[in-house]
Order: sequence, then C-alpha cells, then structure tokens
Amino acid sequence: MDLELAGQLPPQREPAPPGGGYLLARIALWAAAALLIAVAVWAGLWLRGERARGDAVRLAHLSAALSGSIPAWLPGDDPYRRRVWAEVLRTYGRHGRRLLWSHDGEPGPSARAFVSALADAPREGLDPADYGEPAFRQQLAARRLKRPARPQAEAARIAALDVRFTASFLRYARELREGRVPASRLDPDWLALRDTLDVDGALMRAARSARAARRVNELARSDPEYRALRDALRAYRELEARGGWAAIPAGPVLKPGARDARCRALRARLAATGDLPGAAGGDLYDAGLAGGVRRHQERVGLEPTGRLDDATRRSLNVPAAERRRVLELNLERLRWLPAKLPDPLARVNIPESQLRVNQTGAETLSMRAVVGAPTDPTPVFSDVITYLEFHPTWGVPKKILANEMLPQFRKDDGYFTANAIRVFDIAPEIPQEVDPRDVPWERVEEDTFPFVVRQDAGPQNPLGQIKFMCPNEYDVYLHDTPSRRFFERSSRFLSHGCVRVQDPTLLAAWLLQETPLAPPESLVAIMADSTWRRVGLKRRLPVLVEYRTAWVDEAGVVHFRPDVYGLDRRLDAALRSGRVSDFELNPLVRRNPRMPLRADWAALRTAR
Repeated sequence: MDLELAGQLPPQREPAPPGGGYLLARIALWAAAALLIAVAVWAGLWLRGERARGDAVRLAHLSAALSGSIPAWLPGDDPYRRRVWAEVLRTYGRHGRRLLWSHDGEPGPSARAFVSALADAPREGLDPADYGEPAFRQQLAARRLKRPARPQAEAARIAALDVRFTASFLRYARELREGRVPASRLDPDWLALRDTLDVDGALMRAARSARAARRVNELARSDPEYRALRDALRAYRELEARGGWAAIPAGPVLKPGARDARCRALRARLAATGDLPGAAGGDLYDAGLAGGVRRHQERVGLEPTGRLDDATRRSLNVPAAERRRVLELNLERLRWLPAKLPDPLARVNIPESQLRVNQTGAETLSMRAVVGAPTDPTPVFSDVITYLEFHPTWGVPKKILANEMLPQFRKDDGYFTANAIRVFDIAPEIPQEVDPRDVPWERVEEDTFPFVVRQDAGPQNPLGQIKFMCPNEYDVYLHDTPSRRFFERSSRFLSHGCVRVQDPTLLAAWLLQETPLAPPESLVAIMADSTWRRVGLKRRLPVLVEYRTAWVDEAGVVHFRPDVYGLDRRLDAALRSGRVSDFELNPLVRRNPRMPLRADWAALRTAR
C-alpha cells in the first residue's frame, strides 16, 4: 500500500536550487580564508625577516664584544686573563660566532640555570663572586622587572652578557675539575694522569639545556677522597653558620679528676665537632671528657694525653671559619691531582709526617716519618722508587757542610776522621782523596769549589742502612736513620729535607716481593753485611710527597695539621688576590739543575 498516498507520511519535496545568497556566503568564506592565509604567510615572512635582522644585529654586537683588548671585567692577573680570553675567542670561533646562552634577544633558561649552579660553588670550596654570580643574578632579576626600550643598546647588552656567561662557564668548569692554579705551576706527572676535560662539549651541553645546573655539577670530582673532604667542608660551613664555638678560657692544665668551671665549655666545644657524644655534664673532668680531648688531640696531631694543656686549648680555639678555609684549600690541592692515582702508591703527607703505601684501594703499610724542618722543607713532588741502596754512603750537601760540619772541624781537626768523613778533589780526571786540613774551606760556597765531602757507611751515617732511591730534581729520597728516638715525637719536622722512615726493613721487604734475590742472598744477609749494595726493583713504586693540612680518613674522621711551612698561607693569598700565575709549589726549595724535572708515572702505569 502506498503510505504516502494514504496520508500517513509527508510528501517528499525536491530540493530547491541554491540561491544567490548561499553562493555569496561561500565565496566570502573562501576569500576570508585566503586573506588569513596571506596574512599568516606575510606575518611569518615579516617575523622571519625581523628575526634575521635581529640576529644580524646581535651577531654584529657579539663580534664587537669579542674584538679589541681583554675586557676589564675579566678577573685575575694578566697571564690568567690572557688564557681565559683566548679560550673564549676559540669557543665562539668554533661555533660560528653565534650567541650561546641567548634566544630571541633574551638570556635563555640555560643561562638562569647556570647562575643557580654558580650559587652552589661554596660546597666545592669556591667563591661564586669569582665567577660573577652576584652580578648575573642582579642583571637577570632586572630584566624580569623592566624590558629596555632601545633595541640597539639592548642587543649590545645581550651580546656582552652572553660573552660573560661563556667566560664564566669556561673558568668555572676548569677550576671545578682541575683547580685554580694553572698547570704550568704544578708537577708534570700529575697532569699526565689527569682526565682530559672536554670543556667545549660541556659548555654546549649546558648552554642547550634548561638543566644546566645539573650539567655543571656533574663536572665536579667524584672520587671518594674528594667527596669525603667536600662533605667535611659542608659540615664545617654549617658549624660556622650556627656561630661556630665559644673559646675555652685560659687556665691551669686540666687532668682527669680535676674540677673546673671550664669543663662545661669544653664539653660543648668537643660535642660541636663530634669528639664527645654529648655536651651534658658538670664541672668534673671525668674519663669521658678526657676521652673527648684525646680524640681531638689525635685529629690535630697533638700528643694524645687526654689533658687540656695550652697547646690543646689553642687548637680547640681555632675558629670554625679558619677550619673551613683550611678544608677549602685542601680541596683545591686535591683538584690538582688525577682522580685516579697510580696503584700501588706510596704517599708521604708532610704536615702529618706519615708514610702510607696503598694498594688496590686499601692501606698496605703505614709508618711514621721524619720530614724537613721549616728551615729545610721537604718539597712537594712525585717520582718513582726504582732501586735500593744498602749501607749507603752520604754525599754531604754544601749547606750542611758549611753550617754544621765545618764549625765542628774548626774546633777539632780530627772530627772528619772520627766520623768517617772523607774529602775528594774532583778536579783531576780520577778524584783523589785529600787531607781535610789542606782544603781551602773559605771557598766552600763557590760554585767552582773542586771538592766533595762523603761520609762512609756505618752506624754514624745519617742515611742508616737503606736508602730508597727516587731520582728527582730536588735530590730528596726516603731513607733509614740511626736517630730512632725522633719517631717517638708527635712533631717530627727535623730533617734537612729528605724523608726518614720508621721501619725501612719492612718497606724494603715489601718492595722486594717481586724482586727475588739469588740464593744464598736474602734481605737479612744483605742487612748483616756492611758492604755497599745496589738492588734494582722489579716492582717500581710511585711515590707522592704531598702537603695536606686537612683530610678525612677511612673511618670518616676529619683531621687537621698545622701549616708548618706556611704553604696554606701562600696558597690562600694567591687565590684571594687572583695572582695564581705567580704561585710556587715549593717556594723555599732549590732544584738541582742536573736532575730530571719529572719521573714518568704514566709510563709506569702503562708498563703495569
């Protein structure tokens, strides 16, 4: 049935043909879209042109900022400033002289993140102001508050700021990893083993990342020795921020059982640095308080008597700020060294007067040492022990001859004979022994003095029975000594520069483990014989003679030692003044020009 005809469905109508209004509407819509596209294309081209013109302007200002003389804002002495500025120029040259930290005329997020990283410099013992952090922070804050209206002046400022960011990064990255003292002032052996720092790669990773702060912090040393000292610095900075500690008043020596009002202040002082578990207690100098004093004495190199004497009180009263600065100076010294030292390695710490042999991350040997007096300091250096001399003779240095032996000889002309001291005329082709009474000793200080003085082996010889030879430019070596009583002292700065070791036989036995002696020879037999003997070593031992006035031991205990040679004071002055190019590693020690300037740690490591 046809439903439509039945009236049940509405009739279907044919669509009306489109009218003129509909077509006009569609045409208008198409025209508007085309106009919008044209405007967008034109705007894009205009913006691209403006950006290109802006980039050209900024590039021109960057070129102007990089031209001319070294800018006045770059700190330090002239050699240092020249080195930094040369690296800045090379960096922009490698990257097409483009802005590195700025985008569309503004410092980017990476620049702000880098400034945040600089604010963390104190944890590494560095001063943010040395790298311009306060000025950067002020400039970035000012830009948030007000945008300058003069485009040309603003472009010049952005270019100059970009250059300063780059210079600051290059300085901070290198000094964070390698220290502030230039490589030319350090031991070449240390430099040979230091990891090569890709400063340019580090710069681009930081400049292109909003996480620049993390990128910068990753450049810091991460070896356990450095981290432990950095943690100690953080603890002492916190102590300093809380006001440090109160001074202990002068008074009589305190021993266990004594009562004194100063005991309360002493408890608080020892508790501040962890030498005493708690500060509670009265006026009694009890066993617990004596134990805390003893722990402090051991940490600072004093005789651990447990009594509060003047020396201990003066050590306790060293301000927290001074301790903090000593930690910073020793972090600087650690940055000079390679993060991975040779293994095995003998380390002599001059202020501690201690020798340690480390192997596979553990301490193999440890013994006391006697080092140079402040008037005859032991130099800081590295070398390699290559052979041993048993029952050595001693070539008397001119300084000792003139100042110590000749006064004795003038009092008693039999002094040389009684002490097995012999004089040789070295002018002839074959040196001739001469009577010391016939020598013109008034000429001894002259470079042309044609005589040498030698003391034969024997119980009176100051070298003892064994000499550990590490030929170096300072003529310094490790050796035995007949003066055994010196090792009982807590202060052992008594030699003329060489290092006397407490147990030379133990050290020799360890060195000879890989150098078997032909039967029936043995170490015991060689020691019993009085004949001079030289034994080359199959196991050559690198040695590092260093100057550490603060360190952290394997138990996490922080140690301090006095600045016996004044090297902390000299380093502090160089860093504060910026005159690091004049810094001397061993300012009071003469070199022997006939000796090599370096051993070869790197070659030794390769040979192993």
